[in-house]
Amino acid sequence: MIESLNQIFASWSYFLLASLIGSALIFFTIGLRSIRHGALEGLLFMAIGVFFMSVHIYHLLDISNQQPIGIATHSLNLWSWLSLIYAPALIALFLFSSLLSFVTSRYYSGMIKAYFGLTLLCLLFMLGSNWAMDIRGIIASIYSGIWLNLELRTT
Repeated sequence: MIESLNQIFASWSYFLLASLIGSALIFFTIGLRSIRHGALEGLLFMAIGVFFMSVHIYHLLDISNQQPIGIATHSLNLWSWLSLIYAPALIALFLFSSLLSFVTSRYYSGMIKAYFGLTLLCLLFMLGSNWAMDIRGIIASIYSGIWLNLELRTT
């Protein structure tokens, strides 16, 4: 487990990729929340989310094979992208939004978000470190739906 995490975090490109996908997810949820409440500036937030997603895709396709993350992304498919890049960004979003909920005195919401973030971390990088990429990707996509549901319900 330690070696795989060291390989993942060996390059700053990984942090850039994860932060871009995290930013896209944040802007998508803000846009969905705004549109649901009838505000049209939600379309602007959705456009910013599309921008961050397109920058993420451009940078993902532009990584050279000399970097440590470039070797891992050379044979990248949907499942490995979900488990290697998307899932850590989702874990960070769960934990940061739980911290924000604690700061704003919404303790119940913060505990639920911290629980889901830590269980995803344990499932993918502790218990499931030897699992197949498709199983890890499916778990990450299920937790993505949970995150979207929690963020849209706790407004």
